[in-house]
Amino acid sequence: MGKGPGDFLRLLRGQKHEFLNHLQVILGFLQLGKPERALVYTKEVAAKIEKNGRLMRLKPPEVAFQCQLKLEEAARYQVSVEVQMETEMEELLLPGEIATALLEPAWDLALSAVGRKGEGKELFLTISETEEGYRWHFNTGAEYFEDGSLDPLLAELEDKAGKYQVPFSWSPYPLEFSLWLPRRVGSP
Repeated sequence: MGKGPGDFLRLLRGQKHEFLNHLQVILGFLQLGKPERALVYTKEVAAKIEKNGRLMRLKPPEVAFQCQLKLEEAARYQVSVEVQMETEMEELLLPGEIATALLEPAWDLALSAVGRKGEGKELFLTISETEEGYRWHFNTGAEYFEDGSLDPLLAELEDKAGKYQVPFSWSPYPLEFSLWLPRRVGSP
């Protein structure tokens, strides 16, 4: 994953486009004389922005930026990502570049699996703090594809988890998997 100015600008352009679309919808409701519908829609959008905005508080900032890029990628593929974030990972032991190197194939595997589903393209991500470390649990709701198309992504994820000695587990039916990123020793 590149993290250059081009990625940053692409992210900003996508967010600007989405924001303007929301304003157009709200304006449309108001022009149609439906202020109560405009209010409901505004509250829904504000809640979604707040939920996704929590990911921007993840430590280190490279991980937060990666998450924003992956949310934008998911939106391009019409995949809805539901995030439950219970920690900001303040005590992450890994440097940002290693954490993003681990999470990149995890995101790619999850988005590829969900993207192949016909209906209900939803990805559920839970980021929690456990005794083992910071658990990133991806639940795709999709079955592992027997055609082998996801094998390279799974192998890359397993290789990187092994390289950095990060516990990893997965289940094929439905495809869900977890990584436990280590915390600093002595952290709660």
